[in-house]
Amino acid sequence: MSIKNYNGDVVNQLHRKMTIIRENDSIDGNIWWSGLGLASNKELADSLYYSYQKYPALVPLYPAIDSLVPQPVDEVKFKRGKLTWKGQFSGDKMNDPFFYVVYRFPKGTPVNIENSSAIFLITNQTSAKLKRDRGETILVTALDRCQNESKPVYLNL
Repeated sequence: MSIKNYNGDVVNQLHRKMTIIRENDSIDGNIWWSGLGLASNKELADSLYYSYQKYPALVPLYPAIDSLVPQPVDEVKFKRGKLTWKGQFSGDKMNDPFFYVVYRFPKGTPVNIENSSAIFLITNQTSAKLKRDRGETILVTALDRCQNESKPVYLNL
């Protein structure tokens, strides 16, 4: 993502682009499509991770397509370093779980799924390995194909 300006100096556009995006209230995020530029430019990927996009995020909703949320997960358990849960399937492929989100909130931290820094994992599996941290609160949600998120199921460790 760097180019040379009219003096021949290398100019990094990333900082300017990210500043413009964050200062414009009508822009809710960005997307890196097709992602090939990130895969082939380690420095760019590092800059994004360490300076701009350290935490995972969910895909923005598009309620004009679908706004029905999936059923919450069931049977959330933690045993021997493994968190497990079951998805609830209705038979409607658009509303059935497609991904799951695991949130981790350290002891004393307010539980708020709007806080993307609490996202530990986004997965299509129904289990996750994690180290137990006593007093921590774990939340698991289901995402359908349109990224509608179920109500969270809580587990206190």
